[in-house]
Amino acid sequence: MVKKNPCGHDCSSTRRKKKMKNATKFWICDEVKDWLIEDATLGAKALRKKIKEHHKVDIHYKRVYMGQLMAN
Repeated sequence: MVKKNPCGHDCSSTRRKKKMKNATKFWICDEVKDWLIEDATLGAKALRKKIKEHHKVDIHYKRVYMGQLMAN
């Protein structure tokens, strides 16, 4: 017998269109490190766009910028 959970949840995978708050600057640093090794001229705006294409989540600009600073 399959049971269905009647309660909704709001983890980041269910709210893909909103800003993702649980992505830390440490996670962002880890994700963008390889991209910055390939092309060190990428800015936070381009990294934010690449994260959105790759992971399908929207992250605040400042958080991406702080992760980029840590990765450099």
